[in-house]
Amino acid sequence: MSKRELEAKLQQLLTHTQSIVDSGANHNEVWNAVFGVGARYGQLFPTKAERDAVDAMATLKKIRAIIAKVPKPAEPVSEKSGQLVLRLPKSLHQALANEADAEGVSLNQLLLSKIAVQLNRAVAG
Repeated sequence: MSKRELEAKLQQLLTHTQSIVDSGANHNEVWNAVFGVGARYGQLFPTKAERDAVDAMATLKKIRAIIAKVPKPAEPVSEKSGQLVLRLPKSLHQALANEADAEGVSLNQLLLSKIAVQLNRAVAG
């Protein structure tokens, strides 16, 4: 894919990002809508090679800067550490690790996105 085509797709992503920000979404909601599993970034740049190619482009840096300025949701008062140990069958662990690798994200990031999507659906539905 040419640099011009990549830039055109980044412009689409920038417009999408700005529309999510303008809707009043918080930082986590914007991040998930743009970079989460199944979100616009992955749809526009489905291969690792494409994601690597746009990684240093100015428009992607602008998108990340816009998201960084969005207020994060208030942290609930809790005594929880934020860490959770989860035991999985080896086959499920491997399948999730493969999906994370294909998406170009960490396993932790993949699982957080999947949980966030399901919680959002539960609250919205």
